[in-house]
Amino acid sequence: MAWMRMPLFTSCPRYPLPPGPAGYPLVGILPSLRRHSLYVLTDAVRQYGDVVGLRLGPRLAYLLSHPAHIAYVLQTQQRYYRHSPLVITGCKF
Repeated sequence: MAWMRMPLFTSCPRYPLPPGPAGYPLVGILPSLRRHSLYVLTDAVRQYGDVVGLRLGPRLAYLLSHPAHIAYVLQTQQRYYRHSPLVITGCKF
């Protein structure tokens, strides 16, 4: 599973956000992540698939769980993404 922020953060994405948990206005899913982060992320992958759109307050993020998607972003297209300490990799659930 990979967690990453997109390079250009806006409240309104240029493209539709992939399906994901709705969250709350203004704070998105941050309260849920703070209390039960592992459960929220694994449940999102089970419910919405390999690419999950997440609203983290005013920020947008994608949760990638398929190894091919992770390799594409981190290796093939790395120059288009911000190098950030918020990229976390792990195993697929």
